[in-house]
Amino acid sequence: MLLVRGTFSVQDSKSSDAGEFSSEKNRLAQAVSLYLGFTGTGICCALMGVLLPTLLSEWHLDDHAGGLIFLLIWVGSSIGALMVLNALRLSVALGCAAIAVATGALAFFGRSLSSPLMLLYGVGLGLTMTSISLLRQKKESHARSVELVRLNLTWAIGACVCPVLMSQALRSGNPRQALLAVTGLFAAIAGVTLLVVSRDKHLSSKASIVLPTWTIFRQVPITLILMTVLATGIEASGGSWLATYAHRSQPGVLFTIAAPTCLWAGLLSSRFLGSFADMERQMRRYLNIFLAMVVLSTMALVSAVHGGGLLIASLILGFGLGPLYPIFLAKVLTYQQGGAIFFLAGVSSAIMPWMTGVVSTHFSSLSLGLIVPAAGAVVLLLLGVTSWSSAATRLMPRGELH
Repeated sequence: MLLVRGTFSVQDSKSSDAGEFSSEKNRLAQAVSLYLGFTGTGICCALMGVLLPTLLSEWHLDDHAGGLIFLLIWVGSSIGALMVLNALRLSVALGCAAIAVATGALAFFGRSLSSPLMLLYGVGLGLTMTSISLLRQKKESHARSVELVRLNLTWAIGACVCPVLMSQALRSGNPRQALLAVTGLFAAIAGVTLLVVSRDKHLSSKASIVLPTWTIFRQVPITLILMTVLATGIEASGGSWLATYAHRSQPGVLFTIAAPTCLWAGLLSSRFLGSFADMERQMRRYLNIFLAMVVLSTMALVSAVHGGGLLIASLILGFGLGPLYPIFLAKVLTYQQGGAIFFLAGVSSAIMPWMTGVVSTHFSSLSLGLIVPAAGAVVLLLLGVTSWSSAATRLMPRGELH
């Protein structure tokens, strides 16, 4: 409403209401595009893991080489986190475009260009996930954790789509159609995001790279940093190798698809529960139970569990992992907002799947290779018991302890 010379202007009021309605529509379109993009990153983070049995066979690779695929992807993701622009929505569009180019080229060139394309794929993931996370966490401190859990819920929904793509790849023995499907999806997301960007009058005309502030090591408790990066590393390692583990323990399409499906379904379930504010606080209260679930399930995988036991272990692993990263990340961002934690998480996500492949090749046993995430889970539990519960005040800024 506008007051003009002491009189009420009906026309101006209508214009203002129309402007508010238009602004609300723009905000809704922006939110939808961001959630859609983050759902797509869930597909991409799980994609190479579920396609790995096909890729190892099609490209004639051993587990060490398979681990290098994930190393390249997650190193690229860390680089992507360093390349975030101050125009965050433009970063989202560029990241989605990079993923589309990488998957499209992989579909046609395969192993011959796999190394640079996997790196580009990771850069796109890092740009997209970091930019969307930073955009959506700009809320009041009490709502930030819930928002990040909800955002990662959409990620889990995307990851749950991957077994469908995996089924097609296993039956055809070729990953091309699955890769092209992802290409089309991210080309569309990039287009929608660019359309939103073009309508954003507040977007800076001079987009520049925002480098992470490495004061994170002075501002954030080191224990909280370690817990955050360990959670992402364990999740990346489990998601990368579980399909291959299931395929070898019980050859056939059914269990190869069922094991990662259980993993992502468990993760989706716990993140869905955590998307409710009251439940999210309860999940933080009983965080050590989730950490213990991760330890028990990874130990079960190391013991070469198979059949129904493998599916149960996968489900428990996913359920235990679900709330960890969103809760830890929200706490880190109450200390410092920036890309440093995303870079560190990407490094952990690169190293642990790669080390799993190295150990697996050395011992000729993928179950022994999974000692890597299992050891990480034990360390994470110890950190949780000694730091999160008994000294929570050191992990939370003043006013954040519930």
